[in-house]
Amino acid sequence: MRVDGRVDLGDHRPDESFGWAKAAAKAELGEELAVVATLQTKLYAEGASALLEGTAIVKLFLNVSADEQRRRLQDRADDPARRWKFRFGDLEERARWDDYQLAFRDAVRETSTVDAPWFVVPADRKWVRNLAVARILRVALERLDPAYPEADPAIASVTVT
Repeated sequence: MRVDGRVDLGDHRPDESFGWAKAAAKAELGEELAVVATLQTKLYAEGASALLEGTAIVKLFLNVSADEQRRRLQDRADDPARRWKFRFGDLEERARWDDYQLAFRDAVRETSTVDAPWFVVPADRKWVRNLAVARILRVALERLDPAYPEADPAIASVTVT
């Protein structure tokens, strides 16, 4: 995880056995990625800075490992109080884990910009996730340096009856 605005995705390069998965994921997400990239380009185009003044775009990808996802799904199935969260469709989606990982990597790469980077946050342990997210948001808020607006001086003489 990087909190300096850069995304560290390693040098993952799918081999031929995953080529079909990447192509399928790209076909499904290609149009959506293009829309997001176009929107970001428009937001940061010359003249749009006034629109974004006082605004920070913080994009967080909460990355859960396959083992942790398996554990969480099994916990839901085993615990009667949490079974309402379990869906059989989750198992079908889990079978496509590699497809989703490739799609997520492409989505992050295609939509991360200097002005609006992605932060890939490890999310297997909730306390680690929460700490990382809090630190990232704190830095974003400090950069914005928010302040209360100036009060109208005439308010000092107002008496509410």
